[in-house]
Amino acid sequence: MALPTTILYRTNKFVNRNRSAVFGLTIFIILIIGLISFYTMKLADERDKAQLEAAKAKQISSFITSIFDVANPSESKGETITARQLVDEGVNRLDEELADQPIIKSEMMEVISGVYYSLGLLEKSKELSEKSLALRQEFNPENIIGIADVYHSLGDVNYDLGLYKLADTMYNKAYTLKKSILAENDTLIAIELISLATLSRLENNFKKSQKLYEEALQIQLSVMEKPHLEIAYTMNNLGRLYQNNEMVDTAEIFLKESLSMRREILGDNNFEVIASMGSLASLYYRTEKEEQAEELYNSALNILLKIVGEDHHYTGGIMQSLANVETKLEKYDKAEEHYLRSYKILQKNLPEDHVNIAFPLAGLGRMFVLTGRPAEGLVHLKEAYRLRKLSLPEGNWMIAYATTYIGRGSFLLEDYAQAEKYLQMSYDIFLNHFGDDNSHTQEAIRYLIDLYTKTENEAKRTEFSSKFK
Repeated sequence: MALPTTILYRTNKFVNRNRSAVFGLTIFIILIIGLISFYTMKLADERDKAQLEAAKAKQISSFITSIFDVANPSESKGETITARQLVDEGVNRLDEELADQPIIKSEMMEVISGVYYSLGLLEKSKELSEKSLALRQEFNPENIIGIADVYHSLGDVNYDLGLYKLADTMYNKAYTLKKSILAENDTLIAIELISLATLSRLENNFKKSQKLYEEALQIQLSVMEKPHLEIAYTMNNLGRLYQNNEMVDTAEIFLKESLSMRREILGDNNFEVIASMGSLASLYYRTEKEEQAEELYNSALNILLKIVGEDHHYTGGIMQSLANVETKLEKYDKAEEHYLRSYKILQKNLPEDHVNIAFPLAGLGRMFVLTGRPAEGLVHLKEAYRLRKLSLPEGNWMIAYATTYIGRGSFLLEDYAQAEKYLQMSYDIFLNHFGDDNSHTQEAIRYLIDLYTKTENEAKRTEFSSKFK
């Protein structure tokens, strides 16, 4: 009665009488407005992102299409265009067509780098990945995973180039970046653990390598279902590690399962399947199952010859492994042919003085020593020894493999001082890495016994005879 019944007056009275209800309603309205605003902005942001992604996809599609234009008969003038020519064309057009799109350019560089890597063109792959990394760090530094992935790629290519210290640096950078933002059981971290484990295996650190591989496998098994390519990859590496340390039963279980998963997912004509075939064949070779090893290596080689021919270092690697089996089966003519072909392939497709070129040289040298041609054998073995010393850590077992047969060849040529020097070196390395029971260690012991018997060093002969099993 004292005041006019205006809307403001009635509102104040209502609020005073219903404070709790009005407060709750106000909060509810604010939340609704907030949610509407949030999702409106989110949708707008998603729309903008979608438009950006669509534009990016269109640019990438246009770029790829322009590369394949070179295969058009009117452009190629009827000539056959190879995969490498297409990739080279892509590189030539990167600066021209993506100059103002550094992020897209870096992504395309990494894609093309991967193709070069698959083609065995390691130096070209490395060059592009390094350029991609620089662009990502400058123009897209917030994409930590993307940068880590390029570091990983650089780790892979440096590893294949035999630059193991540099590979270790790259893998550790990738691991550190991923660990800084990902959960501990993320499979992207497992990938880096596997790479670091492989380097530890190369450095003869069996315990560290095993721990890292098994940690990676545990992560993968906790979030993935079999069959899975990443699980197969880890199991193949673990199988090889167990094999090198005489855990042959466990190794066979892992290697067979890895091969089975890869075949199920990829079919036969794939590098990963070939890698598993080679790993299992290597186990058969070491466990006196030479015919099974020969069959697997031949199958793998035929697949490689079909998909990449002899212009790939993988072909040279499998051919050399096949020659090892042929040597054991006393098929010496075939073995010599395959060792020499392997050597030429690796020389052609790997950088000068690459450590993998030592494999066919060491195998051929060993075969010559074992078949009564020690002078020829020493020429190849000493070159293999030189190459391995350039790249491998001191005391690596692959260095000892070469020195064992340098020592044996020297013994057969009656150079007993040189024989003792190299055989003792081999024994020390094998003993330190594998222990007394390993087949490599036992072979070095047997040759030392022959040496000390010949030179009538009874004390040394007795010492090593007590270790021979």
